Amino acid sequence: MDMSLPAANASPDLPLPESHYPPLVTEESARKRLGREPYPQRVWRRDGTGFRRMECLWLPYYRLTVTMDSSLGPGTLQAVVDAHAGCLAIVHTDAAADEGRPAPECHFPPRLPLEKALGIAKRELTAKVLSQRGSARRPHVRDIQADGILYWPYWVYYFERRAGRLDLRMLDGLTGERPGHKLKSGLLDAFLAASNE
Repeated sequence: MDMSLPAANASPDLPLPESHYPPLVTEESARKRLGREPYPQRVWRRDGTGFRRMECLWLPYYRLTVTMDSSLGPGTLQAVVDAHAGCLAIVHTDAAADEGRPAPECHFPPRLPLEKALGIAKRELTAKVLSQRGSARRPHVRDIQADGILYWPYWVYYFERRAGRLDLRMLDGLTGERPGHKLKSGLLDAFLAASNE
């Protein structure tokens, strides 16, 4: 088996096309899923007007096409890397993405450089392959291509955990799943980056 890292390609001279998923989970459903803690009356917002009590925000991902070779022949899979937290995920959805970005006040621009995102994809995909049993059946990651920037919807619920202490919960606007702490940290980083601009 070839143990070298796969190639990762992008065209730095060409801007990546952008698209976004509309949320499939309704606000009412998200509100029920995220809990019934009391809302704060007013929370800092990027434009200085205060947060709404619940909102849908879009986080940026680099959309990747991964080409793999295996004993069954060549194949491809779709993956994304969070452009703030640096999380890799394999995409399994039939949802149709709309072209372009969401509304300016509802999304964050990518913060992670494309080259770093491709490096994360290379390391994590190679680690996943090497963790599989039976070296003869392990697929080989041959190539990784950056196809675009994809904005993924998340419902964000703001509440006051204790007097004067604010917190938030998140729900994936497509799958209805609760994301992990790393993605929540990525959202907080996005807020901080936006506040410093």
